[in-house]
Amino acid sequence: MDSQNSYQKRKWLYFIGIFWEPVIIKIKNKISIYNQNGNRIYYEDYKGNWGKFEYDQNGNETYYEDSHGYWLKIEYDENGREIYRENYKGNWTKKEYDEYGNQIYIEYSDGYWAKYKYDENGRVIYSETSNGNWEKREYNENGNETYYENSNGKIIDYR
Repeated sequence: MDSQNSYQKRKWLYFIGIFWEPVIIKIKNKISIYNQNGNRIYYEDYKGNWGKFEYDQNGNETYYEDSHGYWLKIEYDENGREIYRENYKGNWTKKEYDEYGNQIYIEYSDGYWAKYKYDENGRVIYSETSNGNWEKREYNENGNETYYENSNGKIIDYR
């Protein structure tokens, strides 16, 4: 990378609010720029295609945008679990978790949702979806599934 291009990239980084010295890597006409935590924050290929990334204080990717108009926004809870994702088409996904970190709910922008219940060992014992389907499971003391039943009338009893 010549010094003028290097200066322009550094100037751009300063403009977007990154005031530390970035690590710039150039391999075969591809440029990647990383922050002090080793996260890639910018890339550009030999055709001029580019992408930029943003991260939260924990290093989780929170935003991506590229030269083709694609973008992706991601939010996390205090434990680093993804709770919201939205893309440039307006599609989104929301997730909820219980106090043990099990995903108990997921909802999509098209209206589809699913709910989950877990036993004390973190195994799914009941699930239900917005289209009316459900599944029930039971397990023995060794963790093996011993009973399965669903909304279509299917029952498997291993007991």
